[in-house]
Amino acid sequence: MKKSNLCALSLGVVLGINPLLASGPIAPFFEQDSGVDGASGLVRSNRLQAPLAANHRGHLVSTQFRLHGKYEDGRVINVKPNLDGNFIFPAGSDEELATSTYATVDYVFALQQQDLEYLVGQHPENVGIKAALAQWNEPKVGSRKMDAIWIDPQDRSNTNNAFYSRYLSPDRAIFYRDLNFFPFSTTGYSSHSFDIVAHETGHAVLDVLHPEYFSQSTVFNGAYHEAYGDITAFLSLMRQETMAKKIMTEMSQHDGPLDLRKVTYVHQMAENFGRVFGDTALRNLDKNVHVLKAGRNGRMSTEVHDLSGPISGAIFDATANVLNLFMRTQDFSATENAKKYKVVIDAGESMSRLLHLWGAQSKPTFTFEDMGKELSSLAVEHKAHTTSFGAFDVHKEIEAAFTVRGMMGAEAAGNMDVLANSRAFS
Repeated sequence: MKKSNLCALSLGVVLGINPLLASGPIAPFFEQDSGVDGASGLVRSNRLQAPLAANHRGHLVSTQFRLHGKYEDGRVINVKPNLDGNFIFPAGSDEELATSTYATVDYVFALQQQDLEYLVGQHPENVGIKAALAQWNEPKVGSRKMDAIWIDPQDRSNTNNAFYSRYLSPDRAIFYRDLNFFPFSTTGYSSHSFDIVAHETGHAVLDVLHPEYFSQSTVFNGAYHEAYGDITAFLSLMRQETMAKKIMTEMSQHDGPLDLRKVTYVHQMAENFGRVFGDTALRNLDKNVHVLKAGRNGRMSTEVHDLSGPISGAIFDATANVLNLFMRTQDFSATENAKKYKVVIDAGESMSRLLHLWGAQSKPTFTFEDMGKELSSLAVEHKAHTTSFGAFDVHKEIEAAFTVRGMMGAEAAGNMDVLANSRAFS
């Protein structure tokens, strides 16, 4: 069995240790107890499990993914469908964890496939989007193909971590890819967290579309890789119908305008796992972190997890503001009130597609200022390609979110130079 980790992208630095750790409010087929604070314990629920797991009737193997690890039979984990023909297993069982991890990875990949196919249909003349979809369908690094992703939901070779890795096969003919999830203190495996699984899957997604980023040749490439993991986690959560309804319900319970920021499990990543290290979450995207103050105690840092905060925060900020704008200007009748949750899905879909549009035209090297300006321009040109937000100024929200973090505006060029020439690590 192949097993090597020569180069890995993981969730975030844990206690100063290089293997990284990133995110997760909702565990795969877990959800927050809505009766207490967002940092509450995770409770089992089939409400999220059922719609995802039911999509995998008859098999847990595809051309894109393979399970391997504790329940390995040959090279595939021996998880078979239950008597109903689906993969909904008892809470807490190893089969449930394996199924939920696989289903989450598959769900995140399916969203990206939908976005790319939609954008190609909307922009048949866009060479970049066509190339992105072709690369997605047949992923390669240069002339070498990428193998299916091997998912190990219970890897005991490490602790307090999770990561995506890509490395050459022994004969150097293809690239192997792994998603590994490890025991996390007394809380369980990191694969218990939806955000952690989605974050690591985000690395895999970005690696397909931009394999040149994997080497982290600049501070901006590496930080964006980490930011993209967290962005993937919260946008994927918003686009799941069960969770979109829950988010809308919880926003409605607060006074004042509907505000995504008030639903803490959307922007707080892996609460239970964060508390292991004495914090409310591994990361919190609802912060105005200045690009030169992203390290500990407001210091400058070019460590990729630190520096990811301004980008992931800016995208969350823009998404929340556009959602607020849309909701404040709509007049939902009584019959339409139950459909409000679809606006949450539209918001997540809109931002994901805008990021794909940017990725299709972005250069191998870029700065955060480049990214902000180009996203803003694309939002004007393409109106983010959603039926809901077509009439709204998405670009203004992007510009505001990037400017307050020092990534657009008068100081941005100087800030980018400082980061490009610094090796600060706090």
